[in-house]
Amino acid sequence: MARIRLLGQDDVPENARRYLEEQQETYGTVLNSTAFAAYFPGMMAASRELGNAIDKGELSAEFRRLLNVKVASQIGCPF
Repeated sequence: MARIRLLGQDDVPENARRYLEEQQETYGTVLNSTAFAAYFPGMMAASRELGNAIDKGELSAEFRRLLNVKVASQIGCPF
């Protein structure tokens, strides 16, 4: 059981609602991580922009490697 209630589309601030709607259209559901991130719309928007930049290849190869190392270290990945 989650300790923090996940927000539904009717509960989120207006500036975060479009992200939940887009995810609903794309995946047929809203992922738990997005429902939680809706508590912090600014963080959600920044994270989404970073993901889009990575997907579009706008980041240099060196910066992408640094991001991979940082994320791996934060989640306890040994490499």
